Amino acid sequence: MHAFGDNLMGGPNPTDFPKLRASERHQWAPILMRPLIDSPEQLVIGVVAIGENSYHLECANQIKRLECLFSDRSIEIIRSARLGLKSMERQLAERKVGAIRDFRAPASSIHLGEIREDVGASAQEVARFWISAISTLHQGEQHREIVTLDAGTALEPMGRGVLVEPRPTALVVEAVIGVAPDLSKNFREHFLQGRRPTGIENVIDYSSDIIVANIDFIPPNFRAPSVNRVVKRMWDLEIDRSRNPELPPDRHEMLVKIPDRDEFELSREKVEKIHDTVQKLTWQADQRDIRFRHFTSPEEIGGRILEAEGLAA
Repeated sequence: MHAFGDNLMGGPNPTDFPKLRASERHQWAPILMRPLIDSPEQLVIGVVAIGENSYHLECANQIKRLECLFSDRSIEIIRSARLGLKSMERQLAERKVGAIRDFRAPASSIHLGEIREDVGASAQEVARFWISAISTLHQGEQHREIVTLDAGTALEPMGRGVLVEPRPTALVVEAVIGVAPDLSKNFREHFLQGRRPTGIENVIDYSSDIIVANIDFIPPNFRAPSVNRVVKRMWDLEIDRSRNPELPPDRHEMLVKIPDRDEFELSREKVEKIHDTVQKLTWQADQRDIRFRHFTSPEEIGGRILEAEGLAA
């Protein structure tokens, strides 16, 4: 997945779409920690990136959140996380690319995730982009975004790690089950309940033998975090496909509602910005063989699912 540039990193104009910058290719990987040895749960505590001319370790800056999650056990867990990051820092300085290809973890709870490739102006840019996109223990300058949804419902917190979007998700579901009620079983529970998990787990919104899709909604006043989220959802699709190699390669789709010009009376500048965003997200999807499709209403997204399932709305 190719990285975005300045604005994604909290640059001077965060309302612009992060610009791609022609630059060198890097290898990057998440540093993962399993806080509870007997649990499959993993947390991203850092991201390391290495290029031909630079290397960088970006550490999660909100590790103290573990105090709320694990209470009395948090001291030991935080110590383990910091030990892992310190070890990677030392190995990077000593072995450069060898540190990412053969990371010598200081504890069994720490390990390196899958190594991937990306393009960015520097290793720091790549590492900062990905830790902002995939770690719940990191908060960038533009991590929290206040948005107004097309149905007039603002995002509201509901429990740990959850944002509520009742109206748009409900319209997608209604458009599908109004024609084919049996397809309700293909929507995952979090989507049916209008919840958006914000953790690092790979989440899929709709899955059948015909189509696997993630669904998102870009608000008219979108900023970099909205785009980051869509990129992350495409990454989730790619990972799901790697876990299900028996599925045809064109079965995974990213379905996104974009602001409608007539509905919101958007300026020409805003329309051009949205067009530019769609082009770049489409290009991002093409790099991973994910089909990116954009729509102007939740009902159209539901219609696409019905179309893929071979049903007429």
